[in-house]
Amino acid sequence: MIAKSEGDGALRLAESRQMMQSFLAERFHLQVHRETQEVPMYALVVAKGGPKLKPATEQTGCYSVRGSDKGLRMEARCGTMDQLARQLAGTAGRFVADRTGLSGQYVFTLEWWPDNRPRPLDSDLPSMFDALQEQLGLKLEPTHGPIEKLVIDRVEKPQEN
Repeated sequence: MIAKSEGDGALRLAESRQMMQSFLAERFHLQVHRETQEVPMYALVVAKGGPKLKPATEQTGCYSVRGSDKGLRMEARCGTMDQLARQLAGTAGRFVADRTGLSGQYVFTLEWWPDNRPRPLDSDLPSMFDALQEQLGLKLEPTHGPIEKLVIDRVEKPQEN
């Protein structure tokens, strides 16, 4: 299948999503609906004492997350709180909602040892929860909230061409 955008110019994200939805519906008879569910999550908030973030001066090459036998390291040269929340969700195992009220882009480094990995005896890295508070002046508070889920109602194996 070859996809082309309407008119001149680059394919916009909304156009590409619509094209993919049409393709999946046609080829796989895919039918979906959205529903909202109340789920356990974390709220990313400013900790007592305030944030320990510096305003960003760069606008490119914003994010880097690396893991090693020494733990996880997240570096941002122009990161937003929304981006931070999305990155933390992977390690936290729950959706993380940005409730810091902080807008703009920031420079920060966050280093921690993930709770789901056995900690070596020589590691002095804090947990993600402690690292957020100590290094960034932020914290994760357990809460509940609505998230939108995509539910597959029907899908079929495609017919041969």
